[in-house]
Amino acid sequence: MRKICSGLLLLFCAYAVTACDKPAWNDAIFRCKINGQEFKASNKMANATLISSDNRLFVSGSWVGNFVNKDRPDGEMKLNFYFDPQSLGMPIPFTGSNTVFYYGNNNFEKIFRDHHLDTEGFVRLDALDMDAQKVSGAFELNARSDDGTLLEIREGFFNVPFKN
Repeated sequence: MRKICSGLLLLFCAYAVTACDKPAWNDAIFRCKINGQEFKASNKMANATLISSDNRLFVSGSWVGNFVNKDRPDGEMKLNFYFDPQSLGMPIPFTGSNTVFYYGNNNFEKIFRDHHLDTEGFVRLDALDMDAQKVSGAFELNARSDDGTLLEIREGFFNVPFKN
């Protein structure tokens, strides 16, 4: 009986860990594909900060993986960019100091960033609702670790709450 109870408890714990706030692709408010695999931030861990005095936006999302599901990317991803409020929907290239990308992940044991001189990609701000305090947009780029390992970030999307 003790073995059965221990087994059931272990199964319940494994389910609880894997069922944590990991939304479906279409329900994720911060998502992208990393080298073709889905990265979906927990909806509770996706948000933005707007510094309206200089039109700067910090968008971030994270999801912590677990021992059961190691085949999906996890970690923390951040975008930091300046924008022109009159240019909603226009792509902002990853050039100069206008944009910054960061992704940290323990599975890779590396930190990936955009490298301004050779980064191909964009971030695009599609909507900024000051009343509802919500911001949405898209992003794609190639990011590298310090040793040159490449990550291809595709189909990036965010529709997150922000604070001023």
